[in-house]
Amino acid sequence: MPTAYPSRPCTASSRGFTLLELLIVVLIISILVSAGSMSITQSIQSQRLSSSATRLAGNLSAAAIQSVRENRTLEVHFLSLPSVFKNDKNDLQVRAAQLFSIDPVTGKTAPIRELWQFDTGIIMLAGAPNIFSNVLSQSTVSGFSGGYSFRPNGSTDLGKAAADRWCLTLINERDLAKYKGNLPPDYRTLVINASTGEVRVY
Repeated sequence: MPTAYPSRPCTASSRGFTLLELLIVVLIISILVSAGSMSITQSIQSQRLSSSATRLAGNLSAAAIQSVRENRTLEVHFLSLPSVFKNDKNDLQVRAAQLFSIDPVTGKTAPIRELWQFDTGIIMLAGAPNIFSNVLSQSTVSGFSGGYSFRPNGSTDLGKAAADRWCLTLINERDLAKYKGNLPPDYRTLVINASTGEVRVY
């Protein structure tokens, strides 16, 4: 006669997952992935911001040294370019700078360096009254509006500002509409000493 085995009751540890439990797990995973993706994106944008500011400061400092070494006046122009994120190519913002020399006879300018373009998505915070990038309200020796000149004695043609603090502020383009021209939480400011041409990033 076959041995009869007692039936084992179904306990909580032996049953499978319910559909509701699986949905909750999927929801939690999707939230974590989304949060991680946003954090990575913000980190990349912040790195681009720092990279653009450091590179621009280095180029401006090098231009001041070049002006002294070559004993001639040079000037930097800050240039507006269209956005790479939008189809509207009329959305011009300051996204680059370029160094020019001045012909001593004609007074005309000619570029002597390639375009110093900021990293993708980085722009200079401009607009009236230019309190965050007050250098953009200045004109160079040649008359270009939105730049400044380097003199052979190591100084610049920037006039006196508050405590000689002339500044250029870089932000992420996506923050422009969000903060409506105000200073966003993540930014980099280049402070230019008008007397020495020294540039510091803050």
